[in-house]
Amino acid sequence: MEKKSLFLKVLIVGTFMSFFACSGGHQVIDDPSSSDNNDVDVYVAGSVIKLDDGFSHAVATLWKNGEAMSLPYTDQNTYAYAYSVYVSGQDVYVAGCEKDEDDDQVTTAILWKNGEAVALTDGNIESRANSVYVSGSDVYVAGDMRTSDGDIATIWKNGKAMTMPLTGKNTSSEATSVYVSGPDVYAVGNESVESHATTAILWKNGEVVASDENPYSNSSANSVYVSGQDVYVAGWMDSYEGELAILWKNGKAMSLPYIDQNTDACSVYVSGQDVYVAGWIANSEGDRTATIWKNGKAMTMPLTGENTSSELTSVYVSGSDVYVLGFDNNENNINNNIIIWKNGKAIMNWGIGYPRSMMVVPRPK
Repeated sequence: MEKKSLFLKVLIVGTFMSFFACSGGHQVIDDPSSSDNNDVDVYVAGSVIKLDDGFSHAVATLWKNGEAMSLPYTDQNTYAYAYSVYVSGQDVYVAGCEKDEDDDQVTTAILWKNGEAVALTDGNIESRANSVYVSGSDVYVAGDMRTSDGDIATIWKNGKAMTMPLTGKNTSSEATSVYVSGPDVYAVGNESVESHATTAILWKNGEVVASDENPYSNSSANSVYVSGQDVYVAGWMDSYEGELAILWKNGKAMSLPYIDQNTDACSVYVSGQDVYVAGWIANSEGDRTATIWKNGKAMTMPLTGENTSSELTSVYVSGSDVYVLGFDNNENNINNNIIIWKNGKAIMNWGIGYPRSMMVVPRPK
C-alpha cells in the first residue's frame, strides 16, 4: 500500500487570543455534582497513587459515575495503570499494564473485563496496553510488546497478538490508540531509532499508510477517530516555537491555535460535522491549561480552587452534549483533582487520581 506523508502541509490556524473563548481567570467550583448527568453513565479509566507505610504505589482504577473501583493485579505486582476504557453492552473493558515495584521486573499488558484481569503476555516479556476498542464480539487492544527486534507496536485481537511493521531504519514502536470502522482496524502511535527522534505513524489493517518523513523532527500520534471516509488523528510535533498540538485529517496536518509555548492534542472525537480535540496549552513558566478545540477554535477549561495547572486527556460526545475529562493540580499535590466538564461547565469533581480515558453511555429509557 502506498505510504503518504502525515505532514504534507502544516496549516497554522492562528496564535492570537481571539481564537480563545476563555474562562476569564480561575473559577472555584463550589459544589460540583452529577445532577446534570442523570441520563448517562460516565466511565473513566486511570490510576490513583496511594501511600502505604511511606511508600507510594499506583493502583489501576475504574470510575463509574464518580464511584471508584480498584482493579486487581494478576500476580504479586504492586503497580498498575489503566489507560483506556470501552463499554459494550453489559461488559466494561479496561486496558493498561502492571509491574512489580522492583525496576528490574517487566511491565505486563493487562486487559480487565468486568473487573477481572487477564495478562496479554506471559509476564516474561515487556508489554503495555494503551487502548481498547470493541467491535461486535471482537476485542482489540493497542500497545507494544518486546520482541527480538525491539519494542514493537502490537494489536491484540481477542488476545492474539499481531505486531505492526516498521518503516525505514526505525527499530522500535508503540501503538497508542485503536479504532475499528467496519472491517478496517486503524491504529496510531510512533516509532523511533533507539533514542533518536520519534515519528508519528498510522496503521490500517496492519499496514503503514501514513508516517512522518522528516527525520529531524519529533512527532507522535495519540488518538485516532474514523468518521465515514475521513480519518482524524490527534498528536503533536516539534517546531522552532516548541511542541505543537496537531490534528491530521486524511494525512493533512493542522496546527491547533495556541498562545505561548508548548501544546499537545491527546484525544479526538467527531460528531456530525464537528471535530473536537482535547489537550492542553503551556505557558512560558510551564503551567498547563486544559483546552478543547472545536473545529479549530479553542476554549480553555476553568481551574478549581487555588490550582495553577490543568490538562484534558479525553473527549466524548453523547447526543448534543460534549464531555471532556481532565484534571487540575498545583506543585504541592501528589495526585490530581479529577474533573469532568460538560459543555464547558465542570459537573463532576471525582477526587484525586490520574484520569486517562472516558466513555459516556446513555442509560436505557
